[in-house]
Amino acid sequence: KKGKMGEISHLYPNYCFSSSWPVANYYTDIVCLECAEHVEPAMLKDMLAGMRDSLVKGYGRLWISTPCWDYVSCAANHVNEMTYAAFGAMLSDAGFYIENVSGTFASISDYKHKMSPAYLEVFNDLRDYYDSNVLSTIFAPMFPAQSRNCLWECSVSVTKTRTWKDFADIQQPWGSSSKWREMPLVPLAETIGE
Repeated sequence: KKGKMGEISHLYPNYCFSSSWPVANYYTDIVCLECAEHVEPAMLKDMLAGMRDSLVKGYGRLWISTPCWDYVSCAANHVNEMTYAAFGAMLSDAGFYIENVSGTFASISDYKHKMSPAYLEVFNDLRDYYDSNVLSTIFAPMFPAQSRNCLWECSVSVTKTRTWKDFADIQQPWGSSSKWREMPLVPLAETIGE
């Protein structure tokens, strides 16, 4: 395409990554921000398989962020918000090793009870200068499991072992989509080959 910025040789929206994606073991980094919640479970599994196969094994990184479903509500245009535990299981099932997870936004009430005395002291000192929205963002990276949104750093490693629970070991429902009930619980790593 030709645009104001000049020639654009490749423009691949997130739905182009699928298990039939033709570029294997090519990319060093794939960034997928705030997309996973907009596709149903089957499509997300297919996207993750394509991203996994497209990354350079042992070196490539997937950076993916998505809201963490709270079992209560989600945005109207989010067809598949997943719980923190379920999204980690899905990434692991897809053959990703989760290197790091950081919360990007959290309600203070969701993580304040988890703070150490030292964190609480800093938190209370900062409260004199910043409002709750700023503090929510400052402290969220330290409490990903309690965050409303997370950034996941994943690799495709042939030597690291799974560190996340299997879907079968995670409380249901796994997400806001009703289509989870239609999904077989076969790890993606088994369906796309090693």
